[in-house]
Amino acid sequence: MTRIRVNSGAVGAWLFGLAVAYLAGMSLSGVLFYAFLLYLSFPLLAFFFLLAAFARFRYFEYFSTDHPAKGEAVTYRLTLTNESPLPGAFVDVNFLAFGPASTFRLEGISTALRRRESLRREYTIAFPFRGVYKVGMERLQVSDALSWFAFRAEVWYRTFYVYPRVVELERVFSALQNSVETSGQGRGLLADYTLFTGLREYRPGDSVRHLAWKKFAAAGRPFLKEYETTSWPGVELYLDLRRSEEPGPAVLEREDCSIEILVALYNHFLKRNVPVQAHAANGRERFDFSGSGPAAFARFYKATIAVDFEGDVSPVRVFESDRYDRRAAASTVVVVTHAFDPDLVELAAPDRGTGALSVFVVVNQSGADEAEKERQRAYLRARPGLAARLVFVERPEAIKESLER
Repeated sequence: MTRIRVNSGAVGAWLFGLAVAYLAGMSLSGVLFYAFLLYLSFPLLAFFFLLAAFARFRYFEYFSTDHPAKGEAVTYRLTLTNESPLPGAFVDVNFLAFGPASTFRLEGISTALRRRESLRREYTIAFPFRGVYKVGMERLQVSDALSWFAFRAEVWYRTFYVYPRVVELERVFSALQNSVETSGQGRGLLADYTLFTGLREYRPGDSVRHLAWKKFAAAGRPFLKEYETTSWPGVELYLDLRRSEEPGPAVLEREDCSIEILVALYNHFLKRNVPVQAHAANGRERFDFSGSGPAAFARFYKATIAVDFEGDVSPVRVFESDRYDRRAAASTVVVVTHAFDPDLVELAAPDRGTGALSVFVVVNQSGADEAEKERQRAYLRARPGLAARLVFVERPEAIKESLER
């Protein structure tokens, strides 16, 4: 919708001058009278010229693509044209350029267009990170030469959804591959409480949730009920969404690397018809996706645009909560993290006493300094049993190489 803006200061000054001229001489004649009429007609003339210019004013926008890929440069071209035979189009344009980390800006336009004159501006916009970008005109205003009146045209901006890269994996590292193949022939982790198999004697550290009370009363020793487990020959993926610093370019690049690792693994297993679930929680909301075939990838991929890194919720807490609530069923679990948290890394320890459960940790080292990387290597040297279940990804370009090692 077009809006008209009146410069109240300029009109007020005109009215004041009109009053002074009138009081200076109640009866004007000759040249003074015609000068008074001209002064009186200034607002009408300004409005007429502006209306004529705005009626024949055109603008055209062009984007080289509607679906930019991450890292792609997009050309944005704006053409302003005064098709009127009259001069008087003074144009001001402000742009909206919004995206992750506010990494770019578009310089505004303030110019006068003569009759039948055009102006073209071209901008190159990069989309370096996953996320939602808004680009285009925020305000377009055409005013008269004296800035007494102005028309604001209705304008729009374009919203772009930039998704993470899809890294195609031909295989995954051997320990993970062996675990997936083994679980495909075995059972899952969740007990089916309709399939009672027997009793076993209580051991220190066991949960007493399924204590056989009648047997305990009769024998004087605690026994636990055992059940058959559900069949879930799949993989559970957990993404670490913790963020403790402001989201600058280095942080956004690291977080995109974690997302792309998750996407690569999810896509790999779906293409091989391995049931896979992905989980993440940031303290404000959860993200859960499941699929068992290539057709399920599109929905998951589009949903990654809404995965937000924030808060301090550890994936260890999410995983343990899921096991308790029977959300996690597979015996193969992969955690993708950018934080080398000992509690998290110890999930992968083969001597952790988790039975059939196999946990693997992919550590995203993107953006980490050499001192931090050495600390992680030293920790791993002290726990050699973790080596087969930990994978380090040093940078986004190394995702394929690291996961296929």
